Amino acid sequence: TDEGLIKFDGRTFKRIVTKNNNYNVGEIFGIYIDNKGQILLSTKYGVAKVVNDEIEELKIAELPKGFVYNINQDNTGVYWIATE
Repeated sequence: TDEGLIKFDGRTFKRIVTKNNNYNVGEIFGIYIDNKGQILLSTKYGVAKVVNDEIEELKIAELPKGFVYNINQDNTGVYWIATE
């Protein structure tokens, strides 16, 4: 979606938006919950995470800017990120 993220708790829907109005999350391609319970988003502009029902940019110096299609984590805790 390019309208943010929708959270449903079993009773109500809530739109999750970016914390910083200057950060455009763009389209969200995937949602991944890691082994620590962090919610990570693969987006048109990189990786973002959900903190306190707000979307924050996750800056990873080694990750090229652009499409992130998928995020996964193996059983040793290593993240695997599929990019453009």
